Amino acid sequence: MIDEIDILERLGNQDIKAFKEICMEFLEPLENFAFSLLNDANKSREVVTDVFSKIWATKGFENASLPLLGFFQEQVRAACLK
Repeated sequence: MIDEIDILERLGNQDIKAFKEICMEFLEPLENFAFSLLNDANKSREVVTDVFSKIWATKGFENASLPLLGFFQEQVRAACLK
């Protein structure tokens, strides 16, 4: 389990290692969540990967709230509903 407060602080300093930690920690649960909405494993992985990429590129983590998994689930849900 990751220390979410520490991760957010590190993300504020654009620490790519912190972002990779989040990706590794949340990849499987987010793919499973996306799959529950899309019922397509390939599309689910694509959506989650796109969400991670978009959040890093736009510094979307600056608006993140705790728990981080919930924040990422909301991003994935929105992407799935597009």
